[in-house]
Amino acid sequence: MRKVVVIPSSFTADTKDEKLKTYKVGQIARAFAIFRVTDIIIYRDLQYDDSTFLKTVLEYAETPQYLKKYLFPRRKELRYAGVIPPLRTSHHPLKSEWREFREGVVVKVASDDRVWVDVGLDSPSLAKGKAKVGERVTVRLKEEGNLEGEIIREVPVYRGYRVRIVEGLDSALKFSQPPFIGTSRYGEVVTLEKLKKWNVENGYTLIFGSPLGGIPRDHWEKFHMVVNFIPDQETETVRTEEAIMCSLSIMNLVEKKDKEDTE
Repeated sequence: MRKVVVIPSSFTADTKDEKLKTYKVGQIARAFAIFRVTDIIIYRDLQYDDSTFLKTVLEYAETPQYLKKYLFPRRKELRYAGVIPPLRTSHHPLKSEWREFREGVVVKVASDDRVWVDVGLDSPSLAKGKAKVGERVTVRLKEEGNLEGEIIREVPVYRGYRVRIVEGLDSALKFSQPPFIGTSRYGEVVTLEKLKKWNVENGYTLIFGSPLGGIPRDHWEKFHMVVNFIPDQETETVRTEEAIMCSLSIMNLVEKKDKEDTE
């Protein structure tokens, strides 16, 4: 199931403190992991473009701790990476936890389609498959206590999200998963009946606007619906990170209801 969240490059426009900004992005990384979001698309907002920072922090948060040393050299965007909350998803296991599927980085390549992969254990896994040194891969281990395995490309369990930067909202929709659901306090008040009329069995896309002005009205007609996920809000504004958590929570309920109805 492909679940896409589209956010503007201006997501951090209302936060100037670098440490707080990093923590704020870490919070939405947690939301994406909690609700098994597979794709994050950042569209450039001409009002404020913080897309590189957003992509770097989101990808850093999604990367298992033992792989960060390979994939993230020192970068100014990660100065306050210590405040990012851990995801603790199934693809972020502790060394002591057995996992059939483990993310890893190739550290050595042999000439017979075998590679050595650091999968966060005491020794590298010797895995069958083709890959390059430094490449991130998923290894399926044979059994607990056995470091032999194979590199696989399709994994039947959640293994995090991918992040892409595009030039604008129109471009974002080209890489998204129908139905397209815009979010706005001026949209239709959310109900399960309205959301269920758009089949989300194969996934969906939630689109969030800028804190500087929301989703431009001229884009609404390109969506299947525009929804107010937080009717009767008491606060003057709802921050984007709050809207993301609320909206994904309701969509999770829609998914569960659809699943129950088909069983």
